[in-house]
Amino acid sequence: MAGRKPKPTAVKKLEGNPGKRKLNTKEPNPGKGMPDCPAGYCRKPRQNGSGYRKN
Repeated sequence: MAGRKPKPTAVKKLEGNPGKRKLNTKEPNPGKGMPDCPAGYCRKPRQNGSGYRKN
């Protein structure tokens, strides 16, 4: 895809929608907070400090 990536709708709202075009109402909104850790992984880092270890 050539050109700039489109700005998120939230940013356009904060800037006042300078283009006066219709805003995207169907844009997905990410959930608040951190997502849960995938099954099979613990939250404790490895002893050597390189990421998470599998259970």
